[in-house]
Amino acid sequence: MNTFEIIESSLGFAEIRSKLLSDCFTPVGRELATGEFFSNRASQIERALALTAEMKYILEYQGGLPALAFDDIREELARIKTHGTPIEIETLQIIAFIIEKMNDLAALFRQNDEKSPLLGTWVSEQQFDRALGKRIGEILDETGEIRSNASERLAEIRKSIVSQRRKIEKNIHSMLKSMKEKGLVDDDANLNMRGGRLVIPVPAAKKRSIKGVILDESATGQTVYIEPIEIFELNNEVQDLEYAEKREIHRILITLADDIRPSTPQLLSNIDFLGEIDFIRGKAKLAMSHQATMPAFSVNNETVLMQARHPVLEESLKRQKKKIVPLDIELRPDQRILIISGPNAGGKSVAMKTVGLMQYMFQCGFLLPAAEGTRMQAFEQILTDIGDQQSIENDLSTYSSHLLNMRRFIETGNAKTLVLIDEFGSGTEPESGGAIAEAVLEILNQKQLYGIVTTHYFNLKMFAANHAGVSNASMLFDNEQLKPLYKLTTGKPGSSFAIEIARSIGLPAEAISDATTKIGQGRIEMEKMVQDLENEKVKLDERRRQIEVGEEFVAELIEKYERLNKSLQEKRAVILVKAENEAKTILQDVNALIEKTIRDIKQEHTEKEKVKAIRKDFEEKAASLVKKSEKIIEPLPMKKQEPVEKTIVRPLVVGDRVRLDGSGDVGDVVSIKNSKVKVQFTNAAITVSHDRLTLVPKNNTKPAPSKKKIHVVAEKKEALHTLDFRGMRAEEALTELEKFLDDALLSGVRSFSILHGKGYGILRTVIRKHLNQYKDMLEYKDAALEFGGEGITEVKFV
Repeated sequence: MNTFEIIESSLGFAEIRSKLLSDCFTPVGRELATGEFFSNRASQIERALALTAEMKYILEYQGGLPALAFDDIREELARIKTHGTPIEIETLQIIAFIIEKMNDLAALFRQNDEKSPLLGTWVSEQQFDRALGKRIGEILDETGEIRSNASERLAEIRKSIVSQRRKIEKNIHSMLKSMKEKGLVDDDANLNMRGGRLVIPVPAAKKRSIKGVILDESATGQTVYIEPIEIFELNNEVQDLEYAEKREIHRILITLADDIRPSTPQLLSNIDFLGEIDFIRGKAKLAMSHQATMPAFSVNNETVLMQARHPVLEESLKRQKKKIVPLDIELRPDQRILIISGPNAGGKSVAMKTVGLMQYMFQCGFLLPAAEGTRMQAFEQILTDIGDQQSIENDLSTYSSHLLNMRRFIETGNAKTLVLIDEFGSGTEPESGGAIAEAVLEILNQKQLYGIVTTHYFNLKMFAANHAGVSNASMLFDNEQLKPLYKLTTGKPGSSFAIEIARSIGLPAEAISDATTKIGQGRIEMEKMVQDLENEKVKLDERRRQIEVGEEFVAELIEKYERLNKSLQEKRAVILVKAENEAKTILQDVNALIEKTIRDIKQEHTEKEKVKAIRKDFEEKAASLVKKSEKIIEPLPMKKQEPVEKTIVRPLVVGDRVRLDGSGDVGDVVSIKNSKVKVQFTNAAITVSHDRLTLVPKNNTKPAPSKKKIHVVAEKKEALHTLDFRGMRAEEALTELEKFLDDALLSGVRSFSILHGKGYGILRTVIRKHLNQYKDMLEYKDAALEFGGEGITEVKFV
């Protein structure tokens, strides 16, 4: 096996290649899927990743690509280079298919140029002969037959054949009828076909009574099938016409071959292009099945994997209805080589293979099954020493093969090399093996290589602790349940937990006791204590992360509350001014109406009918003014906020009771750092500037009367900002979404989540297509894997 075959076999890429091959349907696409596509050139890798990401978008949101499966015609195109060679009809059909698909792809990528600029530019650079496709369509019908109007001569020949066959059919029916009347054939006899010719079934005893050619006889020999001599001559004429038809078709195919010959280079280019598109589609389909994302290029010579998942292992675990534990790991200039230790079957080798596979997939242009934030660098080469590589043919033991690999690593490795070494130093006597491994590791470190090394050897762990560029890492282990957690932590070596595992599987107690004595009980207890501390550290880190998220959440709520309160105050002022102005206008109108009515009555005091008319007119106008006044928007009465006096007369200290400005909640000061104060409220702890806090006397913890409790808003946030559409029909979900968008724009919501579930992805696709209408106002993405992944769409107003 060559280097790439060894890497692919040891890392699990062979299974990915096999799946990729099953998703490629063109000759060139399958060749690419079976070839070598590893690259160490950043520009090539970046383009391959971008093309795959664009294709993934097309498959997910634009209904995919047209079917691209067709047979290989490259040899046939080479054959027709000789003048006078006819082209095969099947080849013509494939050429027409290729031109049609080139046209379809050009239209598809042109429509999605904004989301697939590379694909759009690439297809626009392709040349294909639409006229040739049209010409083939004029020659061939839908079934692949040459059309009669392909030439005038062919049309005449086929017309003659039809006419002659009708004549034959008419004559032979007349002859059969005559023979029945003469008793030469049975009354129920019917015409038959033999060798493409119409014949009459005649009893064998009467065959000499009919002049013609016997073409066949029945299995019993009692019936012979005769073609009358008159019909025989007519059929010969038809046969001559059929030969003429074939010669004319042959001539047409030669002419077509002459027309196609100059376009052969262009057709070969089209075949290559469709093959590459087919290959990229295969990679995009893999990315969809892996829930993969596009990694960023590192600018600081670092490799940062976020929530990376080995796709082959993940598929295997899914079949067992288990979940994979994602891997977070970093390789950087000050931590180039990680020495991973820990218990057997604890995930050391899986972690190393995950890093190697992610790197190999990245440099082959595959999107990675990892979270956003993953950053990768391109290495010139990847070197592996994984598994048993003994060779009977070359008379090499397992350890000899390991040593040969180490020699190769030392000779060819440099600062742009990634090495992966599993169970470093094993395969021989431990003391010698460990010493050789340490010596090799020192040389690799001096050469500035990057690498992942798994081991149980104590001296290698000590080397990592005492040398710059090399760090320890360990796989966590649950001491209580005696099972691995499959989580990697860096900075400290791990224990093999051999005694604990031996005890859990039932090794005799006397053997365990003897082994414990030999090792030393103190060392065992120390390793256990270190592991317990590491497990506790992981839990505390997770808790700290949750608290930080909570603090940010509460701070955002407070800021939003303050903005809303300010907005309400401004609107209230505007409403009051408007109401006051309208009231003044109505009052002026009423006064004018009253004055006019009094004046009119005085002028018409002697005429009662006139006074009644004036009074009726007054009542109508008064009613009109009442209706107008009812339209005034009455502002909601707002309680006058009692000013909260700043009572801080001394610096705040831990334990003080304080109230947050703009909030009614009272909390306790937990810690103070510079001008930042951490306050524990009822539902959360937040860190704010000291000038936003008011000291509250110990005996007065009643919240300010004009404030709402912030935790009420916090309790409502999930209902307001997470839309659960699971189980809804698409129309219902879109109606609810549109209503929420209107409310969100009015209320100042900046972001929200849509819970639609995964399923077949139909509801997710419909919702995102609807959101695309507002692409100038908002943007969306999948939630992080730990928060729902593709089952949740996170939306943010821009």
